[in-house]
Amino acid sequence: MDGNGINVDMVAGNYNGVPPIDPFPAPGSALIDAGNAAYVTAIDFNGNPRSGSPEAGAYTFDGDGNSGWAIIPGFKSINSEIKIPLPPTNVQAN
Repeated sequence: MDGNGINVDMVAGNYNGVPPIDPFPAPGSALIDAGNAAYVTAIDFNGNPRSGSPEAGAYTFDGDGNSGWAIIPGFKSINSEIKIPLPPTNVQAN
């Protein structure tokens, strides 16, 4: 797959590592429908289910834009409907 460039294929992608960064696929992006179904997760980075032809990358494309979190300084807030397992409490070191 040939891309169109990070600044075309992503809403606000960059290589300098300085937020804000939004690697969500932009309309017309080469990432749309370019994922390999053997390697995609059931849900995307925002917790949205993937269906049909998967996108390459962390997000499922939506013409309305990124419904979730763009990369900014600090921790990611998550969808309260997603259940994240708690760490074990009975771990011991010998």
